[in-house]
Amino acid sequence: MRITERRVNGTTVLELHGMFTGTAAALLDASVHQVTRGGPQRLVLNLRDVPSIDAAGLGALVAAYGAVRRSGGTFRLAHVGARVRTLLVVCRLVTVFETFDSVEDAVADDPETSPDRATTGYPTPQLSQTSVDVIHQFLRRA
Repeated sequence: MRITERRVNGTTVLELHGMFTGTAAALLDASVHQVTRGGPQRLVLNLRDVPSIDAAGLGALVAAYGAVRRSGGTFRLAHVGARVRTLLVVCRLVTVFETFDSVEDAVADDPETSPDRATTGYPTPQLSQTSVDVIHQFLRRA
């Protein structure tokens, strides 16, 4: 897997390329820690070029979500493919991650200026840090 970083309107976009497996988890972890080191960030993961994710990859997504949220930032997924979306639904992580059809939509949807997400049809993630930790530990053992 390869990760490239770019900035779009004050948001950091990490573009993931390739299979998201256990070996890629450390790479994503390092990238997220690099981004969040400076404080709260708006982070979007572009999954356009990710054909599939294994359990370790899901664990890495949950860990990244937790790291970004702990730093006070926002975490979103863009271009989630059908196979990956199905996996998120089966694992019930679709209610945790905010997903968007494009990077532009994820960047443009500013929670400070947009209406309540419950009225727009998007789920509002409400997950405690304990829940994130439990999910992450479960996926690490899977």
